[in-house]
Amino acid sequence: MSYKFNPFINELDLVNPDNFSFETIADGKNVRIPTNQQMLVYEEITIDGTLVIDGELIIFDTKPLYRIIDSATTESINIELYEMIRLTASGITTSLNGVVTGSKITVTNRSGGDSTLNITVQGNASPILRDLESFSLVYNGTDYDFT
Repeated sequence: MSYKFNPFINELDLVNPDNFSFETIADGKNVRIPTNQQMLVYEEITIDGTLVIDGELIIFDTKPLYRIIDSATTESINIELYEMIRLTASGITTSLNGVVTGSKITVTNRSGGDSTLNITVQGNASPILRDLESFSLVYNGTDYDFT
């Protein structure tokens, strides 16, 4: 609910009875997000009725908002949490976990030397990334494909 200060009665007045943080929009219910307004939702929204978006719908998920990880040691990285891996030390081997079909990850090597990925990309195991190389990969259920 939105309120504004009413200086004539020295209290808050209800401005708009709609709350733009619905988890569910029931069947038969119509919700409109007005222009220049946002509706914030955590993880998911169920829409059985009607949602008209003139403004913005923002859905937050459980992933951190900052999804880049710098890797300077041999390690396994959970790609459910990160969208980009920046290799910052040469000679390391990076493995990926948390992988499901359709998972996408971008890998960039900024180490000044070569680093190895402990994965299979289009049938080739353990590709070596040269300094300043970058690419995005999608897991196809068996191994990774370049995007």
